[in-house]
Amino acid sequence: MPAQYLDMDLSCRVIYPCRQEVCYFGNLECTGVKHSGDIRYIPDQVGTAEYIELDLPCLHQAGAAYVVFT
Repeated sequence: MPAQYLDMDLSCRVIYPCRQEVCYFGNLECTGVKHSGDIRYIPDQVGTAEYIELDLPCLHQAGAAYVVFT
């Protein structure tokens, strides 16, 4: 069965003691976090993925308490 249209919209929220930051397709980078970009079609109909890279030492140094993926 060929792959279908899919819009994943992966995001994450970085929670600090007194503030929050959100990384998503409209905000590709925040402190210690980088989003792959919005993927809204499946190249060659074989599959794809959005991903978010975390720089754990950077997040720790910035005082991040939690990272929540949605």
